[in-house]
Amino acid sequence: ATAARLNGQPSVGMGIQLAPGANALAVAKAAPSAAPTVTLSGSPSYPTFILRKPAVSALPSVIITDSDSTTLSGATVTVRASGLLGTFVSGDKLNFANGNGILGSYNTGTGVLTLSGNATLAQYEAALEAVTFSATQGGGLLGALSDRTIVVSVTDEISRTSDEALASVKVANPVTPSVSLSGT
Repeated sequence: ATAARLNGQPSVGMGIQLAPGANALAVAKAAPSAAPTVTLSGSPSYPTFILRKPAVSALPSVIITDSDSTTLSGATVTVRASGLLGTFVSGDKLNFANGNGILGSYNTGTGVLTLSGNATLAQYEAALEAVTFSATQGGGLLGALSDRTIVVSVTDEISRTSDEALASVKVANPVTPSVSLSGT
């Protein structure tokens, strides 16, 4: 066998042998890594949060796929007003309880929930499905800010980030009881 050569020099000590008559060593290049994908669906697909009531599931059904990885290192969930303004509404909150090695940190000034920690795709699906939404105020003028958009992206352990997936939550004021009086 012929000794392998590196930059035209013998590769002494590398332990690589070329086939008889071969004068080059072929190195296979790894295929580019694919980013994970997030799909949001389920029922209710448009949950409604009623002010002064318990938080609602922000993401009822989450499906994460990644063709070349079974582990994620993080996720980002953002809440913002739906429509043209698309800004954070003060008092909105994304709630999360740490678990399965996934830690959550919510920024009350921006509406961004950051999840971190290495965990399986299924563990991140469960973690995202456990995120709830609550708010201290409803919509603005004529209900213009009543709906909220929830934006989700995930990152795998080799730092490939998915495209954003979108969901919606409706914010409603509680029904005010009506009183009718009758008498003689």
